Amino acid sequence: MTSKKSTVIISAILTIVGIIMFTILQFNLYKYVNLIVNGVVDFYLKYSHELQIWASNNSELLSQWDGYGKTISSGLFTSAFVTFLIARGDYLYERRKSLENMYLESEELQRAFMKIKYIFPDEPEKLVRDLLGEIDGNECSEKTNQYFREQFKNIEDPKEAKEMYDAYCLPISHKAEIKFKEYLWEHTEDNLKKIFTDSKDKEEYLDKECKKKIEKYAQELDDVMKSYIAFKDIRTKEITAAYGNLDFVFANKSIRQHIFKNLYEKQTKQVNKIKKRIYYFESHFEGNGVNKAMLFDWVWELQSSLVSEDKNAYYRQYQYDVDSEIVQVLVYAYGKVNPEEIPKKEHYLITTKPDWFKRMMQEQGEK
Repeated sequence: MTSKKSTVIISAILTIVGIIMFTILQFNLYKYVNLIVNGVVDFYLKYSHELQIWASNNSELLSQWDGYGKTISSGLFTSAFVTFLIARGDYLYERRKSLENMYLESEELQRAFMKIKYIFPDEPEKLVRDLLGEIDGNECSEKTNQYFREQFKNIEDPKEAKEMYDAYCLPISHKAEIKFKEYLWEHTEDNLKKIFTDSKDKEEYLDKECKKKIEKYAQELDDVMKSYIAFKDIRTKEITAAYGNLDFVFANKSIRQHIFKNLYEKQTKQVNKIKKRIYYFESHFEGNGVNKAMLFDWVWELQSSLVSEDKNAYYRQYQYDVDSEIVQVLVYAYGKVNPEEIPKKEHYLITTKPDWFKRMMQEQGEK
């Protein structure tokens, strides 16, 4: 595209130079140069008379050079103008093609982001994060303690064996589980609370609900990490090449900066941000012992850069922003865009929040 741009610029300059030269010679505008120079340059006044005498004595030579100049300048103008018309068409085609390529490569990356899965706990994310981390930590501690039990069971003195085990065993914690259950009970509906009046029944209910939540969130966390691992095969060199091919005659700097900041940089940074965490997600599935609390933190960090929310729902904010900029690329290419192509945020809904329907009905009732 750069070569087409250069051809357009050079042919346009030559066209302008040719028409100026031809106009000056054709209409004898050079005669007025004396008047201009006489008015602004003092030294020319001294020699103007001598030059006029020389011009009158060499009128035939000047006439020949005048005809020669007209022929050259008119030829220059004609050829440059034809070249300009041809190059302009090629440039406009390449310009549209390069913008379309940028559009298509951005769309290709968007398809990968569409496959990302998310985790939206009903409880505060910190409670879920701490609970998953605690369970993971307890499992590791239990394996270590089991190893110590196997090692110390051969000690003949039971008291000594117990003392050594107590000194080396790792603690098992239930603080996060207790806080999680307290939150569950606090947000349990009143009609259910009336059923579980006995403390034992209440504890069994909370154990059952807590177990269901743990299994659900652990599975969702795995699914989310797998969707990020798929980015291992995603490459950004195509969109880099597409951006590098953008080169415009007019407003080149402003258009390129806008596309760079709001589209190219936004997409490549997000892909790289995900790729930095893939190693740790893969290590988890390979059984290398990455604690789920840390995994949850990384997933939540990535999710926060992709998702927005209001009081009723979660949205794919990143994809909405990028799609809006992709439409702007079409505007650069064609000058306008079909209004149906303009993204609407409600189309990027991921899921609604708990009790959104109840809140909506209440708001409708108040109106």
